[in-house]
Amino acid sequence: MAKPAGMKSRFVRGIAALLPTLLTIWVVSTVWRFTFDTIAAPINASIREAVIWTADVLPPLRDAFQPSEEQMELAKTRAATRGDEPPTATELLTENIDDWWSSQFGLDLIGLLVALLGIALLGTFLQGMLGRWVWRRFEVFLARLPIVRAIYPSAKQLVDFVLGGGERAMQFERPVVIEYPRPGIWSLGFATGSSLQTVRNLTQTEMVTVFIPNSPTPFTGFTVNLPKAEVHEANMTVDEAIRFTISGGVIVPETESSAPLGAESAESKPAS
Repeated sequence: MAKPAGMKSRFVRGIAALLPTLLTIWVVSTVWRFTFDTIAAPINASIREAVIWTADVLPPLRDAFQPSEEQMELAKTRAATRGDEPPTATELLTENIDDWWSSQFGLDLIGLLVALLGIALLGTFLQGMLGRWVWRRFEVFLARLPIVRAIYPSAKQLVDFVLGGGERAMQFERPVVIEYPRPGIWSLGFATGSSLQTVRNLTQTEMVTVFIPNSPTPFTGFTVNLPKAEVHEANMTVDEAIRFTISGGVIVPETESSAPLGAESAESKPAS
């Protein structure tokens, strides 16, 4: 019979193996539900309304969904049983279109495809001078709204940080480590480019600007100017450095991983 400590260790190991997959499924499903319910569903409803309006004025489409006499008699019987007014031919036509739409596999994806196409067209429009001018005016309008102006700038900064969009998006050249905030304490940061000319004139040496992110919100932090000789490149990518920062140092890339303190000494001890 397995010891309780052994069972606990196996259970924790199983949870550690399943949790990343479960979290990934949860995030993907949550994003999918939000996208479908918030964006695709209203577009699908508008398309169905357009089909209903077209069927009401276009004879071939109207004939395809026109309620039969049997359907109208059945609807009148059900309405009389409930004591309601019998549905009109237009209401039954709308019901037929809704039933047909629901029975067709994949039609609900039309709203998502239309949304993706609309986003691509918006991006194309914003690449031009007129589009950028219109969007800037729109952002100025949002900045004047009482509640929106307290949320939109932070949301825009976060999106620009994650997606690299916007005209003032943060551009991280490479992850680096520096001694900050004092000698002996090493911090992970991102080299963003050359330092200010004023700093270079004062120090008379080549300086580097380094952004030191906060955990777990790496889109905020500190910007420092250091001599190039005191900036050391880290053996990881920018994405790996961001994950390291967000996780508070828990997610360490394989290129920088090492055995925990004391592990080597523990392994070297002979078994008792």
